[in-house]
Amino acid sequence: MTVVERPHLPALDGATGWLNSEPLGAAGLRGHVVLVNFWTLTCINWLRQEPYVRAWSTAYRNDGLVVIGVH
Repeated sequence: MTVVERPHLPALDGATGWLNSEPLGAAGLRGHVVLVNFWTLTCINWLRQEPYVRAWSTAYRNDGLVVIGVH
């Protein structure tokens, strides 16, 4: 990837339900850094990383970070 190329967010059309927000799309997220976090409630990997993702979300929300949790 060169400096000019940017990865594009795929469509989120397949989401069947949204909690804590209205449905989001690529156009509404343009200009933001988007972290898509795939998780399962009792997975040890999720339990270990969850405090960090919450802290990042809180610390960088006003700077344009959007965290989308996919369960």
